[in-house]
Amino acid sequence: MCSKDSIFFSGESGGRALETLEEAVFPLPNPISVKDHAAALLLMDAARLLLRSAAGPFRCLGRLSLRPRPYQIVPLLMALKLETLRLLIADDVGIGKTIEAGLIARELLDRGEVKRIAVLCPPHLCDQWQQVGG
Repeated sequence: MCSKDSIFFSGESGGRALETLEEAVFPLPNPISVKDHAAALLLMDAARLLLRSAAGPFRCLGRLSLRPRPYQIVPLLMALKLETLRLLIADDVGIGKTIEAGLIARELLDRGEVKRIAVLCPPHLCDQWQQVGG
């Protein structure tokens, strides 16, 4: 009788385990032990890839080239709680409304909940949104 951690291929092994799996243990990364810039970038990329594979709470965070500020996550949380998404983002100038709306759009696209998105904005922001969505 083999343990549940054995690998079988249909009919090839004659009832014997081909390989027994053992648990692998790796030490957690320690930011104090990062000695140089290349190691710090490697640690940051590893964290981003972890989020990219949807292991984190939001799928969109692994596909960003920026780090959103905590208050920019609030509209995303509000949007995900709504059954029918209708959200007006009206913050002060320079707060990051484009980033907040982009987070919502990217998350919904990554989750497969939407296929297309329409952005209504003033004419002077059309070029900015075309670059963001581009």
